[in-house]
Amino acid sequence: MSFTSQNLLDMAEALATGVDNVSTIDHVMPSPILFTSKADFFATVNDDNDTKAEIETGLVRAAEIRYLNFELLDEEDARELEAPIVAVNFECTVFHERKLERLDETAPLDDFDKKVRKSNQEHITAVMGIVGEFQGSNPVPALTDFPEAYTVTPVQDEGTEMNVECDFIQGVIGDQTKLGLQIRVQMPC
Repeated sequence: MSFTSQNLLDMAEALATGVDNVSTIDHVMPSPILFTSKADFFATVNDDNDTKAEIETGLVRAAEIRYLNFELLDEEDARELEAPIVAVNFECTVFHERKLERLDETAPLDDFDKKVRKSNQEHITAVMGIVGEFQGSNPVPALTDFPEAYTVTPVQDEGTEMNVECDFIQGVIGDQTKLGLQIRVQMPC
């Protein structure tokens, strides 16, 4: 048996399910989608934010899973093994919109300051929540085509970017972190 595109889709969906367990993320895309605007994003995810005012005041709290590559573990030995272990690598981009201007001029300044700090705190909570969700070695029962399938602890190779444009929603500014997620599967004999 070999890898199929369906295996990769199943892996991305399993990762998206784990990321979706994090309470400070409202929407998880198991594959890359480029949205042309915030309105396009909310229309696609079938959110309740459907009026212009709701879209302007609703904050994006989302993650996207993207397949990167695969590699044989212990490559020299793996070529001779009947059932080598393959690491399949994904990237999870976590994004929280950050508003640096008051949308509601009637809100007291203290409330506005707290909301800005709250969005950054939610972002950090989401990143740590994903790390906690996949901490250690966790079986992935949805991948029944393989004798063994498990996740490993996520890694963050680059620092969190603040006040940057979202990679998957054009024109939306906020905090963004990219985490490396990995599923290891033992190939069947």
